[in-house]
Amino acid sequence: LIQPMIEPDRELILGMKYDDSFGPLVIVGAGGILAEFLKESFTLLPDAREDEIMRKIRRLRIYRILEGVRGAKPIDFDVLVAVISIPIATLIFRLKGAYFAIGTWVVAEVFRLSFAQIQALGGGSGSSLPVAVVKELGAKKAAREATSYWLALGAAVVILLAVYLFLRSRRGLALTAIRDSEVAASGLGIDIWRTKLEVYVVTSAFTAIIGGLIFLQKLRISPDAAFSVNDWTAFVIFIVVIGGIGTLEGPIIGTLLFFALREVLADYGTIYLMVLGLVAIVVMLKAPNGVWGLIRDRYDLELFPLSYRVRQKD
Repeated sequence: LIQPMIEPDRELILGMKYDDSFGPLVIVGAGGILAEFLKESFTLLPDAREDEIMRKIRRLRIYRILEGVRGAKPIDFDVLVAVISIPIATLIFRLKGAYFAIGTWVVAEVFRLSFAQIQALGGGSGSSLPVAVVKELGAKKAAREATSYWLALGAAVVILLAVYLFLRSRRGLALTAIRDSEVAASGLGIDIWRTKLEVYVVTSAFTAIIGGLIFLQKLRISPDAAFSVNDWTAFVIFIVVIGGIGTLEGPIIGTLLFFALREVLADYGTIYLMVLGLVAIVVMLKAPNGVWGLIRDRYDLELFPLSYRVRQKD
């Protein structure tokens, strides 16, 4: 068979290997003829976060080429991160249920300790956003904050719309079936692994965008902040639980309640965390479906209807 060759462009290598000490690893590096001359690459543990992937990509000598030189267009780094997440997904999908949650939690802590030892990234104190990038956002603080706000709002609207359309599609129904019972979903002909992979890759791309926005807003990032268990695990679980699991309205309500409680109780030290825990326990016992669940059941209201109902024709 004769096929036309693709046009020359920047290339990367992407592969997997098994290490006797660390287990399965993902390898990313310079590809094409640069693979032989530069001989540079990096490895990732399973469940690498998107911001971790981007930090390692920036350390490659070919990063300037990827950004675009001599009139070449820069590559889409969000798409690149999503592609890198594919082999990582094949590794973490081997974990199930509580093992998946515990395993990814431990891996995140390993990454935090590992990045704290890398002096090129600032070690334990982290690194700051370059001054040139800060000035591009805005000459004054108010302008930078306004830019960050509108970018974050736009990203939230796009992501919310994308999630809604996905969950209303056939793939959304397949995902719901997998959530209820993987065995039953498989028996109905649903490709469980492919469905999970699609969700994982799309989520990776969106998470990379949000990670970049957080860095732009904070202007500085450190291992402790990037891998904080409170910020990215405990508080997120609290928001979803009190708002309502399995809905789009729930996390929105939960976020509003969380920030309201934080502003009111911020001056009370550890009592603030105790109150958050108490609120979460009360909601789980009295309203297992969250605050939005109470509103939905009482007023039969759905802003983002995800469920399907059989209605009797009048």
